[in-house]
Amino acid sequence: LESTSIRLHQSVVQQPANPLSVPAPEPGPARASLPGRKVTVMPTFPYPIDISGLDLIHTHGVEATVNSGVFFTIAPSLLLRHLGVEPIATRPFEMTDGTRRELDIGHAYIAIDGRSSPTIVGFGDDSGPFPQGEYTLLGLAIAADADAKGFVSLEPLPL
Repeated sequence: LESTSIRLHQSVVQQPANPLSVPAPEPGPARASLPGRKVTVMPTFPYPIDISGLDLIHTHGVEATVNSGVFFTIAPSLLLRHLGVEPIATRPFEMTDGTRRELDIGHAYIAIDGRSSPTIVGFGDDSGPFPQGEYTLLGLAIAADADAKGFVSLEPLPL
């Protein structure tokens, strides 16, 4: 997203840390690359999110690392299975160190600051890190604001 496209509304939403959350790694630069594109360093920051299965029966807080260079949100595999999230496919991912790895993906609900939406999540290592993906943020109609360590609304949405 261009910086001008994420500043449709300047209301930044922040939330205090969730006491049940898993600690995220320290904020810092992240590597992002798409096939045929140059590697870009993006700022990251920790932020609490809630994850639940599609049945919405159980919800768990996780301290995710917001990183606009990551496509899908990655969550702990054991947590996703505990919440009833089942793998639906396997996808190749490029890790921040440049290695490639296959991860299972599935459907879950993600909630950030009172907004929730079904999304695709990757089944990650149980020890982290847990990056918050751009796909999820767009589904919630928000974009990361690294300067404010929060989010800006993308509403009204373009048609």
